[in-house]
Amino acid sequence: MQKELNVISHQTLDKLIEILSSKLCSIMNDTYGNYFSQKLIQCCTAQQRLKILQAVITLLILDF
Repeated sequence: MQKELNVISHQTLDKLIEILSSKLCSIMNDTYGNYFSQKLIQCCTAQQRLKILQAVITLLILDF
């Protein structure tokens, strides 16, 4: 999946971020999911990175 992130469009990345936003903390805490998260962030635009950050902050606040 990480290799596919290099070739998908930014619109598709937007949809992927939207779908994964409620699970991002779990994905980032997983050993293999962390690699995926890093690659996802590398392939994103600055605006998409902000969406990811907002989603993670929201999840952390709700869990706290």
